[in-house]
Amino acid sequence: MTNIAGGNNDYGSSIVTKGGIPKIINLIDSPIMEIQEQAVWCLGNLASESNNIRDKIIALKGLDKIVSLLAKTDRNSLIKNIVWSLTSFCRPDPPMAYETVKPVFFD
Repeated sequence: MTNIAGGNNDYGSSIVTKGGIPKIINLIDSPIMEIQEQAVWCLGNLASESNNIRDKIIALKGLDKIVSLLAKTDRNSLIKNIVWSLTSFCRPDPPMAYETVKPVFFD
C-alpha cells in the first residue's frame, strides 16, 4: 500500500475513494513496529499528493496519531519515518493552519 500511495496521483486517489485512509490510520495502533512504520510512510505519501487528501487525513485524526506515536517511540527507524511523514504534510498548498501543526512542536 505504501508503494501504491507513492505512485501517481490516480493511485493515491483510488486509495482515498475506496475508504483506505481510516484503515491505514488504524494500522498506526498495530503492536508490530514494521506495520506502524509502513502506515506512517503511506500516510505521508498520501498527504503530499494534495491539500484535500492531507486535510482528510488530519480530519480523521491521522496526524494526531502520528504525533502521538512520535512521543512514545525510541525506535530510530520509526522516528525517521515519522519526521519524513510530517514534512510531507507540509508540502501541499495552501499550508496547514498553525493550530494544526502547533501540537507537533508545542505539546
